Amino acid sequence: MQEEINNCSGYGEYVRSIINNADDILHSGLLVSENRFGIRNQRKVIQDYSKWSQIKSMPYGGQKGLEVFIKNTVTDFCYFLMILLLSVFLISREADTGELFLYQSTYKGDSRLAISKWIVLMVGTCLVCGIFYGSDLILVDAMYGIGDMERPIQAISLLRGSVLHLSLLQCIVIIFLSKILNGILMMSFIFLGIMVIHKNEWRYLTVIGIFGSEILLFYAIHDNDRFEMLKYINLYAFLRPELLVGYHNISIFSMPFSYFEIYLLCHCLAF
Repeated sequence: MQEEINNCSGYGEYVRSIINNADDILHSGLLVSENRFGIRNQRKVIQDYSKWSQIKSMPYGGQKGLEVFIKNTVTDFCYFLMILLLSVFLISREADTGELFLYQSTYKGDSRLAISKWIVLMVGTCLVCGIFYGSDLILVDAMYGIGDMERPIQAISLLRGSVLHLSLLQCIVIIFLSKILNGILMMSFIFLGIMVIHKNEWRYLTVIGIFGSEILLFYAIHDNDRFEMLKYINLYAFLRPELLVGYHNISIFSMPFSYFEIYLLCHCLAF
């Protein structure tokens, strides 16, 4: 608790230290002229945090509940497994019995069936998300408390480095929306895999292999590796709220873009 209080009261000093460190790196000669992303990234850090440099402290409140809610990976795995089970339950019967080939030979083909099942899966994904993460939020509120929801997200130690102008309530709404979008995106991949791949063994192995490789890439690649795009632009990373509302810049053609911008761009392109 004392550490949390110190983080809130020392927020202004924390922001100034980030700006000073970035400025020292720029003028130290550590970044060579060829490292265009490094130079631009430090300039972006200074620009982003300068907007918060006048704030001396953040209001203190309960933090444990929200940190547990944000970092709970167990619920993410259960969420994915439930989406997988729903997809298999609704789609695999027609694929296993060969009825999809029969539907494809009809006048309208299997497009109406596919669209109706996709809509049902989308609604099911929203319900599962609400049940799983809503239960999480209720439990952590009962166990630890959440506190004032109008506080800035920077009042939480886990999100201290964020530069987004959001309250905790807005942050929770964004987390729920992101979980729903990620669930629909994962469900669509599973849906497509079951529809395209006809052999049961290859169908499930492909789905598990894709998502297993996404998790492996996230944990195996270092934050500053040249392949960091594979670490952060994948389905598992999109499930991590601390990345979405935190602060991390990714190099796209040597230009620094925030993870929040990358997230929005990827989901717009996907849908």
